[in-house]
Amino acid sequence: MERPSKHIKDEVAERFLKVDTLLRTTHPIDPKTGEADKDVPPITPEALGILFYVASRGTCYKSDCEEHLGLTLASGSRNIDLISKHHRLKLSTGKPRPGHDLIKKERDPVDARKTVLTLTQRGKDLIELMKTTLYGESENMG
Repeated sequence: MERPSKHIKDEVAERFLKVDTLLRTTHPIDPKTGEADKDVPPITPEALGILFYVASRGTCYKSDCEEHLGLTLASGSRNIDLISKHHRLKLSTGKPRPGHDLIKKERDPVDARKTVLTLTQRGKDLIELMKTTLYGESENMG
């Protein structure tokens, strides 16, 4: 049996670990304090899938994203709200609970029954940071 080691043996796996840490420690900034808002729940695996789906398409319908990822309407809505500007849950003050502000959801101007998802600037920045972490500064992956 190989002895356990603290030394990195797989650089690619180490980069994935850095992205995982980045995602687990990403919090929206509280506009009043300028500090990370630790009251916002962490990004779930489902929400991460939604983020990647939207990033890979630039813009998409909420229903297409849910179908592709195998999410129920309830799970899709809950996770989309988590990474939107405002979470669906309210604070005790009645104000919307802040979300991660990584995606924007808007009604389709042609069909108001549909919701269109796009990345916010913060979402684009996070995707670029993940690309840089995985592939390095000099490579343009998209």
